[in-house]
Amino acid sequence: MDSAVTVAEVCAAFGCAHIDELDTLYLEYDQDLMRTQRWDYRNDALLTNRIRAKLEELDPHTVADEYDRWRVKEILWLWYHHAISCALWRYGDEGAARAYATQALEYYQSDNPNKLTKLLYLLAHRREQEARVYVATAIDSEVEREAANHFLALYDAMAEQGYVTNMTKILC
Repeated sequence: MDSAVTVAEVCAAFGCAHIDELDTLYLEYDQDLMRTQRWDYRNDALLTNRIRAKLEELDPHTVADEYDRWRVKEILWLWYHHAISCALWRYGDEGAARAYATQALEYYQSDNPNKLTKLLYLLAHRREQEARVYVATAIDSEVEREAANHFLALYDAMAEQGYVTNMTKILC
C-alpha cells in the first residue's frame, strides 16, 4: 500500500516540525481530555481524533524511518487504548470496544510497559476469569493494579446491569 501522505506531511498538518512535536501535542490533548472526561472517539472535531485519522492515512507498518514508525504506532496505540475504555464505560458498545481492542494490540509494541490494554481486550471480549487471573499475575505496578481493579469493578457493575449501554462519564 502506498501511503497517501508522509509522516512529515501529517506533522505539518498540525503545525509540528517533526514526529516528536506531534507526539507531544497529541499526548497533551489526550491527557487533558481523559482528565476532564471529554475523551470521545465519536467527536471528529477533537484534535486527538483528527491526528489519529491523519496518521491512519499512512500505513504505519511501512513508514521507512524506524523511529518515526515507532512514534506513529505509539500515538495510534494510545488512541485505540483510550477508545476501548470509552466504548466500554461511556457507550457500553461491546462491538466497538472489541474492534478497538484488537487494533490497540496491533499497534502495541514490545517496549511499551502498559499492561492495561490486554486487560481491556479481555474485558471487551467477556473473558472475565482470564482478566482476573491476568490482573493477579501480570500487573505488578501499583498504579496499573489500581486502574485494573477499577476496570474490574466497572465491569462487575455493568454485568450486574446486564451490560447496559450508556455508562456515561465513568472513565471517558
